[in-house]
Amino acid sequence: MTEYLTISNTPPEHPGMNFALLREEGIKHIERLGGKIWTDYNTHDPGITILEQLCYVITDLSYRLDFEMKDLLAPSSGESRKQFYTAREILTVNPLTINDYCKLLIDIDGVKNAWLEPIKNSQTSIYYDPNRHTLTFQDKEFTQSINLNGLYRILIEKDKDIDEVNIIENITSLLNQYRNLGEDFASVEILPIEEISIQAEIEVEGVLMSMN
Repeated sequence: MTEYLTISNTPPEHPGMNFALLREEGIKHIERLGGKIWTDYNTHDPGITILEQLCYVITDLSYRLDFEMKDLLAPSSGESRKQFYTAREILTVNPLTINDYCKLLIDIDGVKNAWLEPIKNSQTSIYYDPNRHTLTFQDKEFTQSINLNGLYRILIEKDKDIDEVNIIENITSLLNQYRNLGEDFASVEILPIEEISIQAEIEVEGVLMSMN
C-alpha cells in the first residue's frame, strides 16, 4: 500500500509553534500600544512584515527547544568535533592585574625587569561640583578634589645594548594593545644603571680578611 506524506493543517498544540496565533497576539499588542496612530494591519505594512518575521523566529526557536538535549548538541552529520569551547578559547588571555602587565613587558626583547606604579595624585587637578553634579578643573570652596584610578607609571630595567627610544616605542605600543577599559599609562621611564662596589669582611679560622 502506498503511503502518502502530507502536511497537517491542524494548528500546533504548543502556542509557541502556532504562527497564526502569535501573529494575532502581536497585532493585539500593537492595537493596545499604538492603536491611535497605527491602524493598518494588512500584510503590505512594513511593521506587520517585521511582526511576521518575529513570529517565525519564535516558532523556529520553539521547535528547536522541543528537541532533546542530545539532539541539540550532536551535529547532524555525525562529526566528532567538540561542541563546547575550551578554556583556552573562552577565557580571557589579556592582562588584568599589575603582575600580568609586568609579565607581558618582560617578554619584550631587551627588558630585564618591569614595574607598574599606580599614580595616586592626578597630574591635572580635577574637582567634583556637588551642586551641578559635574566635574570641573576649577577649585572652589564647595568643590571636592578627585583622584583618578587606573593611571600607571611604567619603570623599566633594560639591557645595556638596547636603544632606549625603540624600546619605549615597543613598550607603549604593546601596552596600548592590552590595556583595560578605564586604564592608561602616563609615562614609561628607563631606570638608570647605578654601579656599586661591595666591601666585605670574611673571617676564616680566626683570621679576619678584608675585601674590596
